[in-house]
Amino acid sequence: MSCVSLTLWADKNHIQIDKSHAENKLPILVGGTSYWVHHLLFPQSLPANPEHLKRTSAPQSPELSHALMQLPQELLSLYNNMPTYSISAKESPERAYNMYELLSHLDPEMAKRWHWKDTRKVQRNIEIIKERGMLASKVIKEAYANSGSRLYVSFPC
Repeated sequence: MSCVSLTLWADKNHIQIDKSHAENKLPILVGGTSYWVHHLLFPQSLPANPEHLKRTSAPQSPELSHALMQLPQELLSLYNNMPTYSISAKESPERAYNMYELLSHLDPEMAKRWHWKDTRKVQRNIEIIKERGMLASKVIKEAYANSGSRLYVSFPC
């Protein structure tokens, strides 16, 4: 089984959608969860590939800077040394819970959305915070506020 990142999947589908539009055909997406489809339709809400995090980060918002200053040392260390692999709550429950605690301290609004065992979403929210330099909840609010004119898929009808 091959593991495909959400970013790669969305990028490949955008190419196919553009190709279909160029051929005056209607692209039809079959299957997928609302999480994946959402990021296909609203690419501005999707942060860059996590590999991008290793190379660059945005300047921190005052709100994020304050939250980072308030972190206990072990959570600050976790933030500064984010794993490059997916954490499994089943295989590493303590590590998974620590990731959730980190998100809870940084962005309580987003932490309330997820169970601590939903490690993919917890970890992705922390990656969003690191990449954008602001709370994930703010990134999402901005994306929705701007989405009216930035919906990716156009309907040629």
